[in-house]
Amino acid sequence: FRDATVIADVAVLRSFPSQVFADASHATLTARVEQLLIDNRVPFQIIYDHQLNRLGRFRCLVLAGCVALSDRQISQIEQYAQSGGHLCIVGPVATHDEWMFPREETYFTDEHVADIVRVTDREDILAAIRSACGDHLSLSVDAPLGLCTELTEQSNRRLVHLVNYRSTGPISDVTVRVEVPSGKSVKNVILASPERKEEAALTFEEHDGTVTFIV
Repeated sequence: FRDATVIADVAVLRSFPSQVFADASHATLTARVEQLLIDNRVPFQIIYDHQLNRLGRFRCLVLAGCVALSDRQISQIEQYAQSGGHLCIVGPVATHDEWMFPREETYFTDEHVADIVRVTDREDILAAIRSACGDHLSLSVDAPLGLCTELTEQSNRRLVHLVNYRSTGPISDVTVRVEVPSGKSVKNVILASPERKEEAALTFEEHDGTVTFIV
């Protein structure tokens, strides 16, 4: 869609030194969290070290397998948290600097960060991320594994892209909930599909800032 902006509640940091220089288990953990968010249709984006100055657009930053962080990166993340951002830390974090030299100080503690959720890689990571987002997401889709989603926005509409990767056939009765921006109301919900010659209007309900409809 032309001029559409991706809406994502969660940012997952792919820390370069953690991915490349640290033990491979840390990169595996990062990838595992990313796949978990894909499977459960949580709106997220992958960000890299040089993009930490853009954290303000996300409700939550996930640090999974990010064991090697520079002083500047730690400062950027702390500033994000102190400005109202939420952190979800999975496993050890910032135990080394960007050159893989061990750190003596512990970072991102409750003393320095007000809103933080911390779990091990064996706990319920998805629940921890949802909790860090205030148990509220911009997009929620009730469907079996294999249906992937993306939420984008234009000036006067939000677009939910549903893609069925299952080989067992179509998926029916998919319940979709989309957050309505503050000050906006829903005029209509339209279904467009390459299998349809014409768009179809869907019935919907709008309540407490969320529009719900079934595909």
